Amino acid sequence: MNTLWQDLRYGARMLLKNPGFTAVAVISLALGIGANTAIFSLVNGTLLRRLPVREPDRLSIVFTGNPGDPYNVASYPDYLEFRDQNRVFDELLCYGNVTVSLNAEGQNQAGGAAEQISGLIVSGNYFDLLGVRAALGRTFAPDEDQTPEAHPVVVISHGL
Repeated sequence: MNTLWQDLRYGARMLLKNPGFTAVAVISLALGIGANTAIFSLVNGTLLRRLPVREPDRLSIVFTGNPGDPYNVASYPDYLEFRDQNRVFDELLCYGNVTVSLNAEGQNQAGGAAEQISGLIVSGNYFDLLGVRAALGRTFAPDEDQTPEAHPVVVISHGL
């Protein structure tokens, strides 16, 4: 233990004697540790961690496509036809990206404009099929996507 303590004191003296080398060594270590942490976080989030849904290994994404655009977006009438004619999957859902304006009523500050947020338009069975429940409140009722032009329902995330 005495030898270890002597080695540590000697190392500290040498680092203080050569501040340029010390700075380069510390910066190199910091960059290496930071890069490894960032890469592991990316790999863990995309490849290692399972999706937080029921039976994620049974999920598939179905695209419509043509030779020029293999990932073409299907329309809602296409989804209804796929759902009604489906003989392969247990259930189908649909979703689409949307950007909406959020303006809290009664919160209009001087010069305050609506905030643009990203969201999804989803079919009524979205949460049931994924096996995800709301932390507070509720998700969609079974009849809320049956009537065209019906009163819209919104499920917001905790982050919003």
